[in-house]
Amino acid sequence: MQKFPKASPSQSPAFAPSRLNAALRAALLSTGAATFLTMPALAQETSTAQSEASTAKLEAVIVTSQRRVESLPAVPASVGVVSGSKLEILHINNLANLQEISPSLIVSQSATPSTGNFTMRGIGTSVTDSAYEQSVGVYIDGVYRGRPGAALQDLMDIQQVEVLRGPQSTLFGRNNTAGAINITTTRPNLVKFGFNGDLTFGNYGDRQARASVNAPLVTDTLALKVSVAKSERDGVIDAPNLPEGKINSRDRQSARAQLYWTPTADTSVRLIADYSKMDDLCCTYMPVFMDSRDTTFSGGKNLFLVAFGYPFAALQPHAPSSTYTQGLAAQGGSLLTSPNASSVTGVYGDPFARSTSQNNPTFTRSRDKGVSAEINHQMDDQTLTVVAASRKNDTLTNTDLAGVASNNGTLTSIPTNAIDEKSFEVRLQNDSGSAVEYILGAYHFDQTIKGSSAINLRVPELPTVLALLSGTSKTTTKSNAVFGQLSYSLPMSLKITGGLRYLKENKHADVTGTGSALSAPAGGFDLKDSAVMGTAALSYLPTPSTGYYVRYSRGYKSGAINSLLLSAASLANAIVKPETTDAYEFGAKYVLLDNRLSANFALFTQTVDDQQVQVFKDASFVSLNAARVRSRGLEADIAYQLAPSLRLTLGGTVLDSKYLNFANAPAFAGSGGSATQDLSGQTTMNAPKLTLVLGAEHRADLGSGYRLTSAVSVRHATSYFTDLGNSPSFKNGDTNFVDASFEIGTPFGLSAQLWGRNLTNQNAFVTGIATPAASTPGGGSLAAFVNDPRTVGITLKYKY
Repeated sequence: MQKFPKASPSQSPAFAPSRLNAALRAALLSTGAATFLTMPALAQETSTAQSEASTAKLEAVIVTSQRRVESLPAVPASVGVVSGSKLEILHINNLANLQEISPSLIVSQSATPSTGNFTMRGIGTSVTDSAYEQSVGVYIDGVYRGRPGAALQDLMDIQQVEVLRGPQSTLFGRNNTAGAINITTTRPNLVKFGFNGDLTFGNYGDRQARASVNAPLVTDTLALKVSVAKSERDGVIDAPNLPEGKINSRDRQSARAQLYWTPTADTSVRLIADYSKMDDLCCTYMPVFMDSRDTTFSGGKNLFLVAFGYPFAALQPHAPSSTYTQGLAAQGGSLLTSPNASSVTGVYGDPFARSTSQNNPTFTRSRDKGVSAEINHQMDDQTLTVVAASRKNDTLTNTDLAGVASNNGTLTSIPTNAIDEKSFEVRLQNDSGSAVEYILGAYHFDQTIKGSSAINLRVPELPTVLALLSGTSKTTTKSNAVFGQLSYSLPMSLKITGGLRYLKENKHADVTGTGSALSAPAGGFDLKDSAVMGTAALSYLPTPSTGYYVRYSRGYKSGAINSLLLSAASLANAIVKPETTDAYEFGAKYVLLDNRLSANFALFTQTVDDQQVQVFKDASFVSLNAARVRSRGLEADIAYQLAPSLRLTLGGTVLDSKYLNFANAPAFAGSGGSATQDLSGQTTMNAPKLTLVLGAEHRADLGSGYRLTSAVSVRHATSYFTDLGNSPSFKNGDTNFVDASFEIGTPFGLSAQLWGRNLTNQNAFVTGIATPAASTPGGGSLAAFVNDPRTVGITLKYKY
């Protein structure tokens, strides 16, 4: 019978071979730099490399992607595993940065750090509306986070992150049609007092403090663990017209308290309470192109007011913005053609100068908190698990929509969201190792989202602020599901696995849209869904260290109701259909060379029907279903323990992700508010054809208890589009991101880590838009959110 443990353990065309060579050269140079700095210790080790190789071994990788503890080769699915120590050594403490070491994942943050778009294998949900769920689900300690903003906080005390690729709708709680991210934090230790703390100082005024205390309250029975973190950073974008002089700054706090109790050898209880606070002055976009006809930029009478029903003949012309004037001067006084529309002329901006003239602040205030309880009880060869959680997330965002100083006035978007979630899950499963392994469960999810939206205009001629658009919404979701999975061991080392999940869900939304310019009548919308999804796999496990499998999985994401109904176009598309995915996968997993080499491969193809998307059109966000998307490719994860002190890793994804049918796709940004295009046969956004992540970790014993740890990671990606319309102006060329760290440890528990992120100072678009201020007739101004520049710093650590 299983007992619970008492102690915790530049633009470019498609991919060409020369680009692969360039990426490999960059990786070799970076790895060489790390090796050079550890040369004395490495030279000493070289003389005994052959003898050490016989003892160098990789740690066994244990995952819970099948809701049971298993070794990675035994799991019939593509899973990328990142340990907490790897996150720490590369100074990755935010979920958005996980993409730097996970080749199939891209995380995009745009107007607010509390929102984001997770893309896996080129498949994601590109939406602004909080009432939509992601195609990639995020789970922290077994609890589903209903919105990405609830997971994009600073990470702390992480034990392991599992990146589950492909549909995960059978065993996991919600709508994971593209994948799931399963995060496990370190639980309290029942027998040992411990303390971890660190202080970080970096460029751009980066300053962080984190601490974690573990205290056994009753030895072998009850322990408490408390973790706190504070993170601040000055803005990385110059903003001389704002009081702070900078923008895109960070101000975050978080805390987590855990109680772990084992009243008997057969029962464990884990209680978690967490709270996080975000007060970021973020996020602004950079001007890419400014339409000469857009008076928000170029001066003249305020045609924006005229377009929204204010024919003020007495309005006086104003001078163009400084951004426009400077851009015109840089072009020799000539207007140039828009990169997205040949009929539009204007001036270009340099988004990677990271400087804005905006005089209207952009900020985000978010509060996220929750409590959860997990109870495990062993009964002979079965375990009963109960997970219950209650979470709240409140967000207020103030966004300057023009993104530049405007003498004609300021246009501001002020959305708010209050999200209340409750979930309850119960599972019964037998122990691993039986000829028949089963798991049965039920899941309940209850969510309420209250939101408001407002777009206000302030102009010099008018004494009061004009409420151009405003709306309120309340969306409720009640979801119930039952699920089960069974595996049966056959002769000849074969195992067959099958699982089903039945879902029934009701959604109701009350939405109003009012304002001086546009309005939508108050309306109630109801949506009822039910679906069957599942998984089938056949595994061949000739040895404990070798596994092959074929897998089919069906993913499902329920329909959605647009809560941003501020125009006739959005009202006509208030409800989008459910999104489904059918995925086929063949995988091979090896642990070779006496546990010194692990190699995992997955060949996949998956088709998404009715992919849910959202586009800014006709002054509001309109919901759409992209008819069909197909994603196929090859994934690889390789780790090689060259010596006890040196590990090399390689992760890669070769991807072909395209729309099979998307006839009513949005046109290029800035080419017309109502224009459409046919993207059938074209690539999806955030889908580079090749992504490689190369890494090296070296640990050297310097003697007398001193040690040196160094690591480098290189992420190379070929070109890809970053907006739904595949606009040429927002296409990234080949990119190479390099992170590295060097840490000196002492026998006194003290250590110092030098680290750098984006050491190549690579510029890249996160996503791009036609600025909402350009929604006036004929407007074609473009702006883009860009990545952070190079950051470097030092972290001082103490561990007891």
